[in-house]
Amino acid sequence: LKAPNTGYVMEFASGMESLASLVSPPKENSVTEWYLQTGGLKRRLLILKQIAKALKLLHSKSLAFVDLSHNNIFISANQAYHEIFFIDTDNIREVSKNTDQILYTPGYAAPEILNQKSGVNTLTDAYSFAVLAFQLLTLIHPLTGGDYVSDGEPELEEKALLGKVPWVEDLDDLNRSSKGIPREIVLSSNLKDLFERTFGQATIHNPQKRPSVSEWYEKISSAFDFVIQCPDCNSTYFFNQKECPFCDYERSHLVNVQIFRWEPEELVNTIRIKKGYVNTNEKFIIQENVNFSITARQAYCNLEENETICDIEFKDGKIIIIPKSKNPIYISKFNDINSFQEIAKKVTVPISEEKEKEYVLRFDSIDKSHRVLRFRRIK
Repeated sequence: LKAPNTGYVMEFASGMESLASLVSPPKENSVTEWYLQTGGLKRRLLILKQIAKALKLLHSKSLAFVDLSHNNIFISANQAYHEIFFIDTDNIREVSKNTDQILYTPGYAAPEILNQKSGVNTLTDAYSFAVLAFQLLTLIHPLTGGDYVSDGEPELEEKALLGKVPWVEDLDDLNRSSKGIPREIVLSSNLKDLFERTFGQATIHNPQKRPSVSEWYEKISSAFDFVIQCPDCNSTYFFNQKECPFCDYERSHLVNVQIFRWEPEELVNTIRIKKGYVNTNEKFIIQENVNFSITARQAYCNLEENETICDIEFKDGKIIIIPKSKNPIYISKFNDINSFQEIAKKVTVPISEEKEKEYVLRFDSIDKSHRVLRFRRIK
């Protein structure tokens, strides 16, 4: 380009397709079969996690993507992958109060944008992300996908997008939907709460009370930790269902992993204060005969780091731990810190119902504050 013109160069998105390919099933296909063939719940959560992570980074620089929609994100065409690629990045703007000439894809703009009461900002991006997340997980729009709106007069769609009609999962059943994937299969309680806080009548018109992209990232990451795979049909679903919702096959045996924080003794005015285990109320699920990677998120509460610290497998009633990082890891019995030892290579420990015999996985030495994983079999 010759001065004074400016432009930019973007990487070519090879082997990718529009995210729209995961939102609208072909009419000739069974919706459920198509949902599973395109990666099911697990792949969709991974894609949403990647999108939220990228948006989080953008928002940390006081920038808004502006026109977030299924048309402006590309994903891996190969079902085995979940890479993402943003397009139309020339729409990225600094956070602004200016309400003039805001670009948006119909169905994705926050009510305050449609009402011209706000310019673009991180909260309007977060709203668009919530619409995208609900569509990707359930295959219906959270506001216009209800039977009342989709089967009603065209004017109802405009009212719904302005937040003047209950969303599809509102306690008021007016706009419930008979379409898409049943919400109880693909929405965890925490995700359902975030959607309610985004589209519910109490908060849809109050951007400050709606969840941020950072909160979406955290809750999606957590939801992913509770997804298991059916040994029969290979579909993925949340562990709290005792049978596969897609083929009725009995779920595998599971281990509930509870995360504690270990606080060592503290010397206060020459008096030793014993502290010990503090429950973080964090947990995740390990499925029998399925390898699970413990990352820095679980080991060190580092949400930004995906490094694998160790691999864990639940097999024949025992836990197999395989170190994968330079960072040292340790095991001990829950109530016996004298049994503390470093893990240098693969070890196998039993899962016991008795506290005195329970083993825990540790990520630092006894004299330092660190996170601890305790394994309990789900009956």
